[in-house]
Amino acid sequence: MHWEFYQQQVIRGVERKAAEGTREAARLERDLTTVSVELRSAIDKIVLVNRALWELLSERHGLEEADLDKKIEEIDLRDGVADGRMGTSEATCAGCGRKARGERANCLYCGHALDR
Repeated sequence: MHWEFYQQQVIRGVERKAAEGTREAARLERDLTTVSVELRSAIDKIVLVNRALWELLSERHGLEEADLDKKIEEIDLRDGVADGRMGTSEATCAGCGRKARGERANCLYCGHALDR
């Protein structure tokens, strides 16, 4: 009889923990949905601003889409990998010997072109 009482207590404890886990999962799902919506909104805003900036540059300086594509490719390859992302590599400037972030084309300190 004591054993059955103990088992019932254990079962109730496990059921409570399962219910808590279910509630926590639902809360996390709501939070994730909220973050996802906010992230999508931020990305949409960035895309809009980038498009506006590109159109201003294009109109005022006569740049073409090919110029933009070339610059995107150049920046993409600064980390040595054509993956559509900016890497965070580090380079040593041949001009002054200082460390420079790899996404830069020229040394921040002396202006020397950084080797890729």
